[in-house]
Amino acid sequence: MDIRLILTIFGIAFMVSGCVLHKVPDRFLVNVDLLETFDDEGMSIVEGIPVYLKDTENPWYYEFGDEKLNSVIKSAFSNNLSLKQYWSILSQAKSTAGISEADKYPTITFNAGSSKSESVTNEVSQSFEKISAGFTSIWEIDIWNKISSAQSSAHHRYKASEDDVEQTAMLLAFEIVRNWYHLKENEVLERLLTNQLAVNNTFLELTNFQVSLGKGSALDVLQQKMQVAKIHAELPDVQQRRELAKNALSVLVGKPPGYFSTLVTGSNFKDLQPLPGSFPLTLLLERRPDLRAVHQRLKAADFDVAKAMAERLPSLNLSWDNQLSAGSVGDLLDNRLSTIGIDLLGPIFDANRRKINVDRHSSVVRQRYDEYINTFLTALREVEDALIVEKYQRQTLTLVDVQEMLAIRSLKEARFRYANGLVDYLSVLTALESLHEVQRAKVTVTSTLFLNRSSLYMALGGDWTNVLSTSESNYQRGLQ
Repeated sequence: MDIRLILTIFGIAFMVSGCVLHKVPDRFLVNVDLLETFDDEGMSIVEGIPVYLKDTENPWYYEFGDEKLNSVIKSAFSNNLSLKQYWSILSQAKSTAGISEADKYPTITFNAGSSKSESVTNEVSQSFEKISAGFTSIWEIDIWNKISSAQSSAHHRYKASEDDVEQTAMLLAFEIVRNWYHLKENEVLERLLTNQLAVNNTFLELTNFQVSLGKGSALDVLQQKMQVAKIHAELPDVQQRRELAKNALSVLVGKPPGYFSTLVTGSNFKDLQPLPGSFPLTLLLERRPDLRAVHQRLKAADFDVAKAMAERLPSLNLSWDNQLSAGSVGDLLDNRLSTIGIDLLGPIFDANRRKINVDRHSSVVRQRYDEYINTFLTALREVEDALIVEKYQRQTLTLVDVQEMLAIRSLKEARFRYANGLVDYLSVLTALESLHEVQRAKVTVTSTLFLNRSSLYMALGGDWTNVLSTSESNYQRGLQ
């Protein structure tokens, strides 16, 4: 082939190699109409519950101030099997991206062989020996950015897998916090029921004493015994939920059920940290790993469109084949054949297969975009739901405190009147039962507040999971 023709084709290929058939945006925008329920700065407008999005290196669960809880979550980051699976998926995505990266370079293959043949003519035998060696190189010139589009698609899928790891870590922390406070709730309830049982047994002794003095009846004793039996009946259910929460925590840290059989969360509920200030909810797009992952997959799908469009156009390959052959090793360098070629390959008729492939990938982009918007809407709803629950649960807790105060006063008054023969024992029993029910309700409402606060922190996302990407050895990704 004429060297000038080769140089001309190569020059044209170089000039068009920067051609972009389909431009992928750096950021797919969320429709502004979705934010019309917020104020002019995109702030949440749920009345009375301001929210503050911190920029902090500490994970959100540090806000609870529980070192035991922090230790359990740290152990889970090292040993949870679901998280390890996502690290493995990330490793696979990294390998796929590496394979796509390699496609932009030429391939070089080596070959070598030896053969011996024998021919017989008129009973005369002749032997021929042939030794060959060489290499072949093929390089596809990326004139339409087909290879770079495939590379970018693989890269964004890798980044999406990174975000999946961070989302899994967030979900893992949330599940541990949720089970931790289920465990704490039932520990507190068990202690409360034990104390209430002691109080009711004391009342039973006093009732028996009153009957012995002729100031009560056998019915009073039976009613008090029923109250004692009722509390006894509630204890097994609380203990069951406590043990189930321990088993859940055991599996979350990659251990068999029963690993935390002796675990005790410790003291009663602490005071929750306040939520000072507010934040633009559009920051969720950057701070929530699930939103980032969906966006990365959306970009990957759009690069697939660019690749599919490039596949409809001719491809240009450069090849170089260099072969050595001789009858002996010493003569190899004396017989060499080199071939340099340029191949232009393009579709003429494919029954619209490539065009349909472009349409298919374009449909995937639309699907991914709708998924992106829906995930964002879901994120907004999760934040707003958590804020609403916090608002009304705090109101409920305030009212329960009032109930508890009134129940204590009611019990005190009922006991005074019963001791003076002004009312029967049923009034005392009713007041006592009301107080105990309010005390148990207070534990449940407090637990709900803590669980909802963890849901709120989870919904807000955060940047603390970035440490998972920069300290692989500390978190034992499970790739060893």
